[in-house]
Amino acid sequence: MPLYIVSTGEGEAKKERLVEANNSPVARNFVARETVTVALATQHDLFRLAKAGVDIEVAKDVPASDGSVTGAEPEPEAQPEAGAETPPAEEAETEQPTPKRGK
Repeated sequence: MPLYIVSTGEGEAKKERLVEANNSPVARNFVARETVTVALATQHDLFRLAKAGVDIEVAKDVPASDGSVTGAEPEPEAQPEAGAETPPAEEAETEQPTPKRGK
């Protein structure tokens, strides 16, 4: 198997690791599992981070240098938190008139 250099951080904080893997995405994911966590943000998380001045960043599918596409898997739809009320379904924008029968 080939060896890959996986770098994290920038400048003086930059750290390089040698990772033996079948391909570069496997090497990157191996290191990312140890250094990165991802979780669906709750309303509490959004409030806390917005209050701390954290901006929302928009991730886009960008081809990686090895030709793979990052972020290609769609995220599952957010599930309501336990005990949260489900809002009522939205009604159609226009109501269809009820046909009238002749007498």
